[in-house]
Amino acid sequence: LPPPPTRVLDPELSKRKRRKWWAKLAAKSAITTPVVIEGVGCRGALPVLAAGSTFSLARGPDGLIRAWGTLPWEVANSGQGYHPIPTLVQDLPSTVVGLWAGASHCLAVLASGELFSWGSNEVGQLGDITEGHRSNAAQVMTGVKTAAAGGNLSMAIMEHGEVFIWGSMSEKDIMRHPQKVEGLPSPAIAVAAGGGTCSAVLQDGSVWAWGRNDRGQCGRGRGGRNGPPKFVKHPTHVKGVRSNAVVSLAVGGKHAMAITKEGVPMVGAPQAGAAPTLQLPSSTPAASAPQKLSPLGAHGNGMEAAPNRMLVT
Repeated sequence: LPPPPTRVLDPELSKRKRRKWWAKLAAKSAITTPVVIEGVGCRGALPVLAAGSTFSLARGPDGLIRAWGTLPWEVANSGQGYHPIPTLVQDLPSTVVGLWAGASHCLAVLASGELFSWGSNEVGQLGDITEGHRSNAAQVMTGVKTAAAGGNLSMAIMEHGEVFIWGSMSEKDIMRHPQKVEGLPSPAIAVAAGGGTCSAVLQDGSVWAWGRNDRGQCGRGRGGRNGPPKFVKHPTHVKGVRSNAVVSLAVGGKHAMAITKEGVPMVGAPQAGAAPTLQLPSSTPAASAPQKLSPLGAHGNGMEAAPNRMLVT
């Protein structure tokens, strides 16, 4: 496929025109059947991979991370960032055990607990003092158990369960350095981020969420006279998900999901709309409080959420 023109990433281009261009590109170049990506993957080992807005990442047989697609940070730096063949990520050791991608930035956690980042950094997604885009991976933190990335947000869980966050949850809220999240009553064991919303699973199995809630992503489906709050400033307990039952958690652009031992509750709306509701793919009434995804007959083991879609295994 030919590389997309650099004008699509021009900051002067309106969001509406940018979305329209990408929609046309997707319609012309969409791959509707699975294809094998040569040079990545590892037989007999658990996969380590991630996908951003226009790029993908995966660990190769040698343990090193490779990226392919259109890398926004390279386009911004040099105007050249199209890689149809997986390209090695520089300065990243071969002991990566976790890999995450936001819209235009990447995070990797090593077996030693070191956290590396690379990609775009216009709103502090990389967690360091630089404001430019960085193609090479660089260490940001140590003592990290796991992490998450989504949109322009980055999150990390430390050895004792503390949660740190950096990047941007809104245009007015920019964090260029990792900041500890206050208000979580117990240590966290999992986190997820996407589209300006953060979620965390605590040791007791409860789910907490904060950030954007314009589609009910935080599980705050009821509010005052003006409806649900559009932004939840502090971590709030998602009461519709029973404690001690959460297996996995994911946050998309305008929705959230949690796999439980009993099914798949969902929060927020996977499709754009004026009302903060969730339209389930069944006869279940729409709601912005957690809802069970009834068409799934078996229990889920894992999931991924994108801006407007979800995958469950």
